[in-house]
Amino acid sequence: MTNYRDDSILPENYNRRDLGNWPNGGRLAVWIVLNVECWPADYLGPGGMPWPSSPPDIPNSTFREYGNRVGVWRLISLLDRLGIPASIALNGAMCRYRPDIVEAFASRGWDIMGHGIDQSRALNRIPPEEEEADIQTTLREIETVTGLRPKGWLGPGLAQTAATPDLLAEAGIRYIADRLDDQLPYYVRTASRSLVSVPYSLDLNDYSAFSTMALTGREYGEMLTDQFDVLAEEANDELRVMCVPLHTYLSGAPHRSVHIGNALAHMKSQGDVWFATGAEIVQAFEEMVA
Repeated sequence: MTNYRDDSILPENYNRRDLGNWPNGGRLAVWIVLNVECWPADYLGPGGMPWPSSPPDIPNSTFREYGNRVGVWRLISLLDRLGIPASIALNGAMCRYRPDIVEAFASRGWDIMGHGIDQSRALNRIPPEEEEADIQTTLREIETVTGLRPKGWLGPGLAQTAATPDLLAEAGIRYIADRLDDQLPYYVRTASRSLVSVPYSLDLNDYSAFSTMALTGREYGEMLTDQFDVLAEEANDELRVMCVPLHTYLSGAPHRSVHIGNALAHMKSQGDVWFATGAEIVQAFEEMVA
C-alpha cells in the first residue's frame, strides 16, 4: 500500500471551527515575510536577465543587490507608514555583510527567522553532514547581532531534508514556514518535540509572481487584494492565516511597492484583521489549543 506523507499532529479535541478569535478579536491573521538574502559573488542565481553569465555576473548580481542597498529601506518605510510588523527570513551571512539592516529590524522588534547561511546553501543541496552546522551557524550569527536566538525557520528555497525538522527542534526552533498545505497553523512531529507550521505561500510569493508568472506590480497588488477578500469572507466560519512573502530586490522596486502598499492599505482598512509576526501567531495558536 502506498504511504502518503502526514507528519502533522492535531491536539486532542482540536476543532478548526471552534478555535475562538485571534488576539485582536479578528478572524483573519496576516503576516508579512520579508526575505532578506545574500549570495556569494560567484553564484549564478536569480536575477533580472533571463540568462546567467560567467562570474562576475554583473547584471544579475547587482539586480539582486538592489534589495540590500535600496529596496529593503523602501519596504521598511512602507510598513512603518502603515503600522504593520514584519517577520524577517534572514540569511545568517547578512549579519556580517549588512549588520545595519539587521539592526534596523531588531530595533523595531520584528520577528527574525533563520533562513540559512546564504542563498547558495539550500539544505537539500549541501553534504548531509554539514546540515546541522549550517543551521547552528545561521542561528548563532543572528543571535550575535540581535541578542535574540531565532524561534522561526524558513529554509532557502523552502528546502528540507528528512533530518531537517529534528535538527531544527534540537536547535531550539519553535516554528517553521516551509509548508504550503494549510491556511491554519498545525503541529509537526519530530523526534524530540513538536514544531508549529505557520502557513507560507508559493502562489502569493513575489518571486513566483514577478519572475515566473511575469505579473506587473498592479496585477500582483490585485492578486493580494483578491486573496485577502476571499479569506476574510471565509474567516467568518473558520479562522484563516494569510502570508505575504516578499523579496527586497523585487518588491522593493518603486513600480511594485506602490501597488503592494495599496493592497496592504486595503487590508489595514478592515477592522477585524490581525497583522502579526510568525512568533505571535504561534503563541496565539498554542494558547488556543492548550
